Amino acid sequence: RTMWEVTDENRRLLSSWAASCDDPKRHLLADSIVKVIRQRQQCLHSRNYTRLKIPIHCQ
Repeated sequence: RTMWEVTDENRRLLSSWAASCDDPKRHLLADSIVKVIRQRQQCLHSRNYTRLKIPIHCQ
């Protein structure tokens, strides 16, 4: 298990990971993770937090 902080760098890494392969499942997973990150960021901004660690299970 890896902990990802919500940062621009990690979003770029995720996009790069998704783009490195034509597997539709990888793109769906990346899209889902980005949605979760965006939802968490909105929640954080509303609570005046600046960082959140999101667990991502890697295989």
